[in-house]
Amino acid sequence: MGRAVVVDADGIVVWSGGDVETPFFPRFTAKSLLAIELVESGAVDRVGFSQGSGAWVRGPCWRCKAFA
Repeated sequence: MGRAVVVDADGIVVWSGGDVETPFFPRFTAKSLLAIELVESGAVDRVGFSQGSGAWVRGPCWRCKAFA
């Protein structure tokens, strides 16, 4: 059970496998992927997160102490 989609730079599907038409809501599984952009863009440094404050990746953002 799984699904995968590969798209080109224009968003055109070039390969897919599994049931790719059914909506998928990744919730916490995508947080680490989203965090990559925050780190690479420098946003983490500008906001002042320390290395030990990984709660902004681990927990729901609306409950996270970093956003309190």
